[in-house]
Amino acid sequence: MTTQITPLQTVQTAVPPRTENPPLDEGLWRAWVEKNEKRDKVKLARRVRVITIVVVLLALAALVQRVAR
Repeated sequence: MTTQITPLQTVQTAVPPRTENPPLDEGLWRAWVEKNEKRDKVKLARRVRVITIVVVLLALAALVQRVAR
């Protein structure tokens, strides 16, 4: 008895065509950029504030240690 091997048939599926993203309106793009710039400025101000507080607390802690000795 012999075994017969039959080749597999490949099934091709229809791929839907790629749709291009619609071009962004210039006003919409400007608004998005400005919103991100504002958010970045707020985050930077927050970081500066936090770093300032940490530096002041460390300086006060060092001063208290010197006075306590």
